[in-house]
Amino acid sequence: MTHSNIGEPRITQPRVKEIIAALARPEPLPNLSSLCPEKKELTRTLLYIARGLRSPYYADLREAAELQHLDVRDLTQKAEFLLAQLSIASSADFYSILEVDQHASSEEIHHKWIEQMRLYHPDMYETSGGWIAQQARRLNEAYAVLKDPEKRREYDVARRARGKGRLQTLGTLCATRHGRWIDSPGGGSSREWLPMVVAIMSIALASLIVGVLLWSW
Repeated sequence: MTHSNIGEPRITQPRVKEIIAALARPEPLPNLSSLCPEKKELTRTLLYIARGLRSPYYADLREAAELQHLDVRDLTQKAEFLLAQLSIASSADFYSILEVDQHASSEEIHHKWIEQMRLYHPDMYETSGGWIAQQARRLNEAYAVLKDPEKRREYDVARRARGKGRLQTLGTLCATRHGRWIDSPGGGSSREWLPMVVAIMSIALASLIVGVLLWSW
């Protein structure tokens, strides 16, 4: 059995049952990538699992929970926690939140917002708080900015500036790592004072060893 409705996961029912069984096992962060390598499909499946009593997979959730002497909410909470981990990398960028390209048209942005809200709207879930509710707010915030041409232009300018800042920081870190420059407190480079530090440490270590030997005699 596969799901073909808009927003529903397209993986098979047996595979969904395997994911639910993995959630019911004791490990806090089960590796689900082998069961569902596609991140988008895994996200959608976990969202439907997280609906609890309103989930199309509630019977499977209840069965897996009973086998492990758990409450169904233990599984839905673990699903929500994994969803949060999957979205960490994209949680700060409005285009990533809506899953659209930076050159997407207004129509594409509107369509994607509707599609995403069908997945994340709090009314679809047994409980209306937590990460999923926060994600719904982020979707609305992203849509409010990207649907407005003026706000979108301002956001794009700020976004490009942040990108340039990250590149400059990365260049500085790379230069430092390769020893091109590291300013010392006295103004000299690391190549000038690093050998001195190594020599002092070597002398101190040798003195300590000699002291221990003398004391033991």
